[in-house]
Amino acid sequence: MPFTFLKQVLARVTGGPQMETLTWRMSQVVDRGKVGEASLALDRNGRGLMLWENQGELRMMSLRPTDGVAIANFPVGQGRNPVVAVSDKGLGAAFWIEGSGSSIRIMGSPFNVTSLSLHPATVFQGEGQIQHLQAVVDRRGNALVVWCLERPDAWEILAQGFDARKSTWEEQPFLLGRSTEQALAPRLAANRRGRAVVIWEVQESAFEGFLVSHYWPSERTWSDTPVAGVAHVGHDLQITMDGHGNALAVWTLHPHGQPIRLEASRYRTADSVWEETHLLASGQSLDQVQLRGTEDGSAWIVWRKRESSGPARILARRYMDQVWQERAERVDSEGVLAKECVLGGFESGLPGLLVVQPGAHGDALLYRPWGEQLGAAVPIAMGTQGPISQPHLVMSPKGAIALWRQGEGKGAGLVVAKGV
Repeated sequence: MPFTFLKQVLARVTGGPQMETLTWRMSQVVDRGKVGEASLALDRNGRGLMLWENQGELRMMSLRPTDGVAIANFPVGQGRNPVVAVSDKGLGAAFWIEGSGSSIRIMGSPFNVTSLSLHPATVFQGEGQIQHLQAVVDRRGNALVVWCLERPDAWEILAQGFDARKSTWEEQPFLLGRSTEQALAPRLAANRRGRAVVIWEVQESAFEGFLVSHYWPSERTWSDTPVAGVAHVGHDLQITMDGHGNALAVWTLHPHGQPIRLEASRYRTADSVWEETHLLASGQSLDQVQLRGTEDGSAWIVWRKRESSGPARILARRYMDQVWQERAERVDSEGVLAKECVLGGFESGLPGLLVVQPGAHGDALLYRPWGEQLGAAVPIAMGTQGPISQPHLVMSPKGAIALWRQGEGKGAGLVVAKGV
C-alpha cells in the first residue's frame, strides 16, 4: 500500500493528521523567573489556553499552533496550581487556588478560545488544604471540578459543576463518599458527552481497594454512594474513559517482599462490571505511570522500570480492540538513559511522547509519535542552556504544543515549541 494512501486512511480513522507529520518550530521563551506549575489544553482546531504561576502570580497565554509563534502573556492575578480543560469545540474552564489555611478558595472561569477572556468567580471557599485539583469539560461547555480537601482530622473528596446553558455554578459541592482519616488521591476521567467517573483508594476493615463514583450528565448527579471497584490496594492510579462510558484503570501493586506489579482492569458500563485484572509488567522498581485514552476505547501507557542491578528504562504498551500489546516497547535509547518522559494525546487520535535525554552538550528534548508502533525520535531542543524539567505535551488534530522548564532557580525559563 502506498505510504500516502496509508496516511489518508489513518487520518480518517483517527479524525486528524498523523503526528508523524509534525514539523516542530523553533522554541520560544514565554516567561522567566521562579516559574511554578503550568497547565494547558487545546481544542480540535489547535486553539487553547495556557496558565502558569510565577512567584505567586498567575499568567495566561493564548495558544494557536497553526498561526505561527505568539509569546504574549498577560497577568491574571494571585493564584497557584492552575488547571485548564478545553472541549473539542473550544469551550473551556480554568481553575486555580487562592489563599490558605482558614480561608482557602478555588477560583473558576469558563471561557471560549475564539474570544479568550477570564472572568473568575469563587467556586468553593473553606478551611484546610486543597489537593488533587482536576477538571473536565464536555462538548457543550459544562464543567466538572474535583478536589480533595485535607483538614487536620479528615479528608474529603468534593465535586462541583458548571451549567453552560444557565451560565451558573452549583451552589454547593457534592461530597463523594464520606470523610475519612486516611489520605485520599482521587482520579477523574470523563468523555465528551459529559459522563464522568472518580476513583480513589481506601483501606478499611470492610473493604480494601478502589471505590468508584459515577456522574450522569442527563440528571447532573453523582452516585448516591460510591461502589466497590477492583479489590486491590494499588498506587499510581490512572484512569481514562471512552465515548460509551467504559473506563480503563491502571495501577501499581506493592506486595510485601515481592516485585511491584503494574495491573489494569476495564469497567464495562453495559453491565456495570470490572473485568478480570490484567498484569502488564513487574519489577523491583516501577513508577511514573501515565495513561492516555481515546473516545474509541484505545489507550496507551508508559512507565519507568528499574531492576536491582540495572539502570531505569522507560517502557510502553498499547491497548487496542480491548487487547493489550503482547510485549512492552522501550521508549528511550539503548545507550542513553532518559531523565523524564511525558505522554500526550487527544480524544480522537494517536498520542505522542516527549523524552528528556542527557547529552554531552546538555539536555535534549525529543518527540516520538506513537501509532501502531513507536516512531523515530525528532529533536525539539538540543544542547540546551541548563537542565530540562517538567515537560508537558498537549495535542490536537491540527497540531501540538510542547512546554518545558529550562534552567534552575530565578533564571529558569518557561519554554514553548509548536508542532504543526
